[in-house]
This record gives sequence, C-alpha cells and structure tokens, in this order.
Amino acid sequence: EEYAARLGAKGLRAVRVARDGNCLFACAQTWLSLVEPAAFAAQDPAYVRTLLRQQAVLRAANALAAGDAALTEHVDRVLSEALHGGGGNSDTTTRLMRDGLTKVIQGGGQLGTALSRQVYVQTMATDGVLPERAELEQLAHVLGAPIYVYYYVPQPPTPPPAGSRLAPSSELPAPSEKITLAPGAPTLGNATVRARLPPPHVLHLFTAST
Repeated sequence: EEYAARLGAKGLRAVRVARDGNCLFACAQTWLSLVEPAAFAAQDPAYVRTLLRQQAVLRAANALAAGDAALTEHVDRVLSEALHGGGGNSDTTTRLMRDGLTKVIQGGGQLGTALSRQVYVQTMATDGVLPERAELEQLAHVLGAPIYVYYYVPQPPTPPPAGSRLAPSSELPAPSEKITLAPGAPTLGNATVRARLPPPHVLHLFTAST
C-alpha cells in the first residue's frame, strides 16, 4: 500500500494481478489493454495472457534451436538444478522439469542435449508455471517494448525521528533492471505505436511466501 501511494503521488497507479504463476503475462496483458485499447481492450484477458506466454516461449525455443549460447547455458543450468534437487519437490516448476528429465534419461537421453532442453520449453509453456529470466527477456521482444523491473522487499514502516517534520519520501526508486530489445526483434501488435509510450513497469514483491 505504501508503494502504491508513492506511485499515486507521481501520477501513476498500481494494478494488482493474481499470484498464480501467470502474473508476468497478466502484467503484459494489462499494459497492452491500456496502451492499445483498440486492439486489446476487448480481447479475453486469459486468451491474451496465453498468447503472450506462447509467443515468449516460442522465441526462446527458436533461440535454443539456433544455438544461442547464453540461453543454452542458462537452460542447462536450470535443468541441472531441477534434476539434482534445486528448488525442492514442492516447487511445481522443478517437479515438472524433474519428471520430464527423468523420462528423457530413462529413455537413454541426457542433460545438455536438444531433447532435454525440450523439457524446459514444455514446462515454460505450461499455464501457471512461473517464467524464468529468459521468458522475461523474450516477452520484451514480443511486446516490442523494454520492461522495467522493480525488485521490492516489503519492510515494516520506520517512524520518523522524534520531532522530525520530514514527510515520507514520494520519490520512486530507479528500476532494478531494464530488459531491453535486440535490434529488429519481431513484435506483437503495433510496436510503432508502443515505441512512443511508457514501457511496462513490473513490481516483483519478495515475501516470505514467494
């Protein structure tokens, strides 16, 4: 609420989205409906969220197939951590990856192959699965706009010193990260219009249950 008030003081507003694993794509869908209402406001939000996830994952799959070294290294690391215990069995994403990798290995496959990386792609295409950094980067290309990410850890309010007349700060912090675009990246919808508009700002709250 404190952060939302600071946004309001700057003429901005916070839009809440469900914490259901689709939150990143819900943010993108909401942004599209605001900046391109003629194209997206009347669309079913669930359909647009699904389309955005599919497009982002497809871009990642194509990059893997093309031999993108950085993405390949990232995916292989995520898969290795999932197979060897990273994230724990209670993590849905980890469990899906581990189950898929187990089938690959039982069939004679191994980590670090195109077949094992398909497990990553299939997992990320699943509704409700939290996206990785790779999908965030690909989503920026799908939208045709950079994505500003703010990492925020809620803290108990700190009372001002006794006798202080200082008002609480209304200044907004700089983005923790700016996910930028590669030149010539294909986009969804009218990217020419969106290039002249404020980019989506995603607030990632870290809490005890995150």
